[in-house]
Amino acid sequence: MHTATYARARSTKPVLAEAATVTTSLSPYNGPFGRQQAYHLLRRSTFGVTLERVAEAEGLGLNATLDRLLTDDDFDGLPINVEGRGDPNVPVGETWITSPYVQGFDVNPYRQRSLQAWQMRSYYRGGFSAQAKMSLFWNNHFAVFRDNADARLYYYYLDTLRRNALGNFRELVRAITVNPAMLRFLNGNQNLATSPNENYARELLELFTLGKGDLAGPGDYTTYTEDDVRAIARALTGWTARGINSTNADIPYPEPIFIASRHDTGTKQLSARFGGQTIANAGDREYSNVIDIVFAHPLSADYLCRKLYRWFVYYDITPEVEADIIQPLAATLRNSDFEVVPVLRQLLGSEHFFAMRQRGGMIASPIDFSIAALASLEFAVPDDMRLEHAFMLTLTGACANQQMVPSQPPSVAGWKAYYQAPLYSRSWINAATLKARSNFTDAITTEGLMLNNRVSFQHELLDLLRGFDNPSDPNDVVAEFVERLLPEPLTQEQLDTLKSVLVPGLPDFEWTVEYNQHLASPNDAGLRESLERKLRLLAKTVFTAAEAHLS
Repeated sequence: MHTATYARARSTKPVLAEAATVTTSLSPYNGPFGRQQAYHLLRRSTFGVTLERVAEAEGLGLNATLDRLLTDDDFDGLPINVEGRGDPNVPVGETWITSPYVQGFDVNPYRQRSLQAWQMRSYYRGGFSAQAKMSLFWNNHFAVFRDNADARLYYYYLDTLRRNALGNFRELVRAITVNPAMLRFLNGNQNLATSPNENYARELLELFTLGKGDLAGPGDYTTYTEDDVRAIARALTGWTARGINSTNADIPYPEPIFIASRHDTGTKQLSARFGGQTIANAGDREYSNVIDIVFAHPLSADYLCRKLYRWFVYYDITPEVEADIIQPLAATLRNSDFEVVPVLRQLLGSEHFFAMRQRGGMIASPIDFSIAALASLEFAVPDDMRLEHAFMLTLTGACANQQMVPSQPPSVAGWKAYYQAPLYSRSWINAATLKARSNFTDAITTEGLMLNNRVSFQHELLDLLRGFDNPSDPNDVVAEFVERLLPEPLTQEQLDTLKSVLVPGLPDFEWTVEYNQHLASPNDAGLRESLERKLRLLAKTVFTAAEAHLS
């Protein structure tokens, strides 16, 4: 799959381009930045790449494109009451995020649906910025299992991830440590001086910051020890969350609170892995001191850089990648005082990232796959508030059918695709998920998406041709569809098979004549339906290619 690639010259059939290259250089990429490179960069760093955005990136050039990508997007929506039932304090069209619960009214089911729609909307409308993709990265990194508790609890957790998505890693860890959703999920609210709970302390070291190294001895994981877990658990005692499911208007949303009487005031001794430091009592600031100590660890940057690499580039971290990519990135993270943007700029702007071998090298996640399929066809989202809400819930359900429930990783370690060897991203594909993906692309290219289980929402493809270079040439139409929908090129034999969908057993000019007749008579319903039917079948067929599942 990675031995060669094809590049489409303007208004010509695809031609064989340069052979696959392999480089582990973090040197800035200084090669051509055309449509292929722009597609690759935007597919990996954003959700739902459109041709308009690709053209904009081409015009900007690589450096200016990275500037745009590494700036927060302009999405500022809030989850709102769309359904209008059973929440007397929240009118339709207004947000519920600071509205307490109401005695006698079960407002949570609709708030949970509203939150799901909001989260998917933030991904779908993330635009020309890596903020949305990074917010999902952090959702995987700081995984919190979302149950049917207070929807506000999870909104503020997701909002924290989103607001800090392109910010400072250390400060995000500081915020997450006392976030009410995390306090509840990993039992920080049950971490008492009289009975320390080690759950969060363990995951702070093992999953959130340092990673679990090779076992060096009893209770010694190279990066930290069991004694460190116990000491840090004691240092984090005293925190809990109040306002969950509250009907008290004075506590409008869940918030962390420190209770001094529950805090262990003794001195905590760390192991040699932390230089034998001690943690002195500091009351409600002690948790912050713990974070500073953890981030002073010599390996504090390495673990995150490996996760970022697996998220944006490839799952296989070879010894060469570790030495030439991960370690320099970790140095950049430490030197930038744990600001994430310098690391992303170095990685996404590197020769290694743009090496031919990286393109199409990973299986797209269900969220990536589904939004990309819609965006590549320029699928129009309904303007109506209720239909747009239903659209986002339908998209959420499609991702869930593909075994990726947004905001709900299956375990505290996140989704298996980003940590479990040897499959990694290949774990997204199995008999059930492949069928679910096929059902989704069949729906968007044929009968349409079912909204609220009753409204079929369709999208016409004929208007899409207006943005094509040469829509009257079936070869160019096929090439353009392939370029938009697939991250990797197809063989000439595959392209010819696709062309036969447009001109089944007929010469090319048959398509040209029919399309030009449509241009001359745009109100001819029969011509429009004939062309639309062929384009839908073409798009549906392109999505059956194995390459459609790659990123």
